[in-house]
Amino acid sequence: MKGIVADASVVVKYMFEEEDSALATSILENSEDVVAPDLIFAECGNVIWKRARRGGLTLERAHDALRIVHDLSLQALPLGELTADALRISLAFDHPIYDCYYVAATIQSGHTLVTADRVLAKLARDVGLEERVVLLGEA
Repeated sequence: MKGIVADASVVVKYMFEEEDSALATSILENSEDVVAPDLIFAECGNVIWKRARRGGLTLERAHDALRIVHDLSLQALPLGELTADALRISLAFDHPIYDCYYVAATIQSGHTLVTADRVLAKLARDVGLEERVVLLGEA
């Protein structure tokens, strides 16, 4: 793929071995331009924290996972530049603004949204991005 907007669900599959990790890795490593709202760092950090808290990650592995996110060739888009569009989408579709940042990034960048989150994929399609949504695991 040329340019993609990667959401946290895809980056988490890149950080940790789970279903569709190989596909997420292939997409992330073979895309020419990967962007995401800078919210992605908080979302990935929260996933790392949850897994560590549940005893699923050592402190060393948690730091390794964070390093993977930072080493990913990803352009973080400032939330300030996405907020007006994200809020418009959030209000129009009665959806939490967090997901709407990814949809706004997709609209503004002209890229394809790649996600493993069915709810986010549906929202993006409802907004009119049908041709620019890839849902991992979808046939």
